[in-house]
Amino acid sequence: MLVAAWRLFQRSSRVLLVAGTTVVVCAFDFLVFETRPIDPPARRGLANVESGDDARPIEIVEGVWGRLEITPAYLEAPDALLDHAPMPDQRPVWRFPGWELNAVVELLRRAGLSESAIAEFQRPGAQVVSSDGVELLPSGPQLLQLEPSARQIIYEALAGSAANPFHRSPLTIFGDLDRWLSGCSLSAEQQALLRRMLWRRGPALAFSDVSALIAFATSASELREALRVMTRVSTLRASVQTGERVSSDAYLRYWTAEGRSLNVMPMVRALLEGRGAAPVDLALLLPDLGRERLYTFPSLADAVAGRLPDCNWTSLNFFVERPQPYYLESRPAYLALTQTYDLIERPALLGDVICFLSGDGQVIHSCVYIAGDLVFTKNGVNLWAPWVLMRLSDVAVIYGNKDATPMRTFRLKPRQART
Repeated sequence: MLVAAWRLFQRSSRVLLVAGTTVVVCAFDFLVFETRPIDPPARRGLANVESGDDARPIEIVEGVWGRLEITPAYLEAPDALLDHAPMPDQRPVWRFPGWELNAVVELLRRAGLSESAIAEFQRPGAQVVSSDGVELLPSGPQLLQLEPSARQIIYEALAGSAANPFHRSPLTIFGDLDRWLSGCSLSAEQQALLRRMLWRRGPALAFSDVSALIAFATSASELREALRVMTRVSTLRASVQTGERVSSDAYLRYWTAEGRSLNVMPMVRALLEGRGAAPVDLALLLPDLGRERLYTFPSLADAVAGRLPDCNWTSLNFFVERPQPYYLESRPAYLALTQTYDLIERPALLGDVICFLSGDGQVIHSCVYIAGDLVFTKNGVNLWAPWVLMRLSDVAVIYGNKDATPMRTFRLKPRQART
C-alpha cells in the first residue's frame, strides 16, 4: 500500500507520507527550512526538595504555561508484561550482516584490541562466517576486559544493524547514574557489572549486554531482575502552578491549546481561581489520551490486528476523544497530517507534533510538545515502551545521530479550518 500511495502522491511537490510504525516523509519543497530551536523559558532555575533522606533537585521552568516543577522518575514494566518479554541470546552475539571477516578484524584493531585479543575472536567456536556476514561470540571475560573506548567503537558499529536489537535500541540512561541505579532491584554484583559495560550514546549512557547480565545471574530472582532492568525507562514528573505573573487569558489559551482541548477548561479555570495554591500534576491538564496513558505501559488489549500503538498513533490521536486505530495505517495518517495540520516553524503550543527526520527525509519518530522543553512520547512500538514525559533534547539522543538531525513541527488546524 505504501508503494501505491507513493505513486499516487509523487505527482505533487507538496507530499508527506506517514507509515504505520514509523512516519515516512517525502521531503519536498515545503520541508526545506530548518526548524528554529524552542524559545527559551522566561525563567529557569534550580531548587531542592526533600524526598525521604535524599534532597532531590527540581527544575523550575516558567512561561505562558505557568510554573512547571520537574523531577526525574523511572518506570519498569509490571510482572504481567515481563512474562511476555523476549529472551535475549543465551550468550552474547555480535552480528555483522554483510561484512567480510577482514573488515570485522579491522574494526577490532581500530577499537584498540591487541592481536592476541583479536586472535581469541578467531578461534573455533568464537566466530561464524557465512555468505550472510560474520558473527562473533564474545565470552563473559572478553566483554569484561573491553576498554570503554573499544566498547564504544564496536557497539556503535553493531548499533547500525537491526540484527543487534540491544545495541540498536539499548537501555538508555539519562541523568545521574547513581540515582538511576538506586531504585532498581539489581543486586550489587549486577550493578557493578552494568557499570563496567556501559557505553556512550551522545550525552546519555547506554547498556546493551543483557545476555551477559543474565549469564552472570546467580539466582532466578537475579535473572528476572536482569530482564526487568531492560524495561527501565527514565521519565519526568511535572506539576503545574499558575503563578502570579502569567496572564489568565494566555494561561487559558495555552492549556486549552487555543480551543483544541476544551475538556480541560474546568480544571484550568479552577487553577486560575486558586492562584498560589499547591501545584497539580501536569497530567490533569492534558487531553484524554495524555491523561490516561502517561506513565503507563501498553496492555495486550491495546493490540489492534496484532499491532500496538506507536509514536504516530500517539501524536495524531492526542486531541481525539476516542483514539482511532487507523492512524497505524499509512493513508489515514497521511491524510491527517497533510489535511488537518499546518507545518510551522517551531513547537510553541500544547499539542504541536514534532517529527525527527533522517538524512534521506524519512521521519523516524514523532512526539507531542507539552510545555517548556517537555514532550509526550512513546519511544517504540512494543509492550515495553511506555508513554512518558521527556526533554526534547533527550528524545533527540534516542532518534538523532552525530550530525544535526532535522526536525519538522506541525500544528493541528483550528476546528473550523479542518475541511
